[in-house]
Amino acid sequence: MKNIFIKIAAVLLLAAMTVSCFAGCNNEPVVETPESTPEETPAQTPEETPAETEPPVVIEDLKLVENGATAYKVIRSQSCEGYEMAATSAFVKTFKEKTGATIAASDDWINEALGYVDGEFEVLIGRTERPESLEVYSKLRIDDYAVSIVNKKVVIAAFNEEKLNEAVNYFFEKLSMAEAEAKFLADDSAIIKGEYAIDDLTLDGVPVSAFRIIHKNGPTETIKNAAARLAEKLLEYGYNIEVKSDVVDPIDHEIVIC
Repeated sequence: MKNIFIKIAAVLLLAAMTVSCFAGCNNEPVVETPESTPEETPAQTPEETPAETEPPVVIEDLKLVENGATAYKVIRSQSCEGYEMAATSAFVKTFKEKTGATIAASDDWINEALGYVDGEFEVLIGRTERPESLEVYSKLRIDDYAVSIVNKKVVIAAFNEEKLNEAVNYFFEKLSMAEAEAKFLADDSAIIKGEYAIDDLTLDGVPVSAFRIIHKNGPTETIKNAAARLAEKLLEYGYNIEVKSDVVDPIDHEIVIC
């Protein structure tokens, strides 16, 4: 787990550094020039072997409707916002109109004893607790939206009503229709970026959007306020970062205010 610890006295300094860093960004390319260039590059000897790399992840087209029916189900968050509920209803209605197939909708509550499970064939709308949704949202900034294929699921993601509606519209624009069949193609899986004054910000090489802000649990209002102010500052630059107390389960990347 990658934790970045920030002492409370340095939070305002971090915010100031963030602003100055952003102000210094521009659209001109930065060209790095090495101090010295070797005259010759040594030839690879037989003993040397290239480093092994993981094979690329292959994303396959998804067949959402076959023979006039669908195995897919629409999933929204159990505690979804009103606009996410509206987007779910609009998706179900439009899906029926476009494909002729009826698609069921449910929330992301998991209770296997009652038959509520994490299914293989799902369309995830908004900020669900499914790992596929969490993965996609970790890559988004405030004015981005995504319609992505992850683990045979369609993830439709955005942070606000306008962008989520655009994402739903994008899905139906790209839906490939044939007689009694409907596919969403892997080539149409995409994150559509908004316009920002700065390029992406990273911490130790990891996009800030992948982090969560953590503060100490308890009556430490100064620390809580500092965490909130840091989140507000990052939101100005398009990063909608969660703020949680340290009682939650840890994730891989955290900014810990202590």
